[in-house]
Amino acid sequence: AGTVRLARRSDRVARLVEGTATTLARDGRWDDEALRHEGLRKADAEAALRRQNANSVRDVEQVSIEPGGAIVATLREDLQSATKADVQRIEAKLDALLAQR
Repeated sequence: AGTVRLARRSDRVARLVEGTATTLARDGRWDDEALRHEGLRKADAEAALRRQNANSVRDVEQVSIEPGGAIVATLREDLQSATKADVQRIEAKLDALLAQR
């Protein structure tokens, strides 16, 4: 219990106790050494990518495994879903173009 309280108060202690994220892939390429170090098979990591809307490692900017074991993928910008703000910007541009007519 004391370690948990100490880890909450200090980022340094938290990193020491919990560990840090490990990058498994960057710019569409697996880091084979990182996969080996984490004891992961590519097939398992690729299954995690598919659950996060990536068809393959070529679709991601970065893949990491977090200290708790979660695999997190960041899709390439051109493959990310549009946000509400993106749609609003497009609508505003369309409205401006139509107003010019």
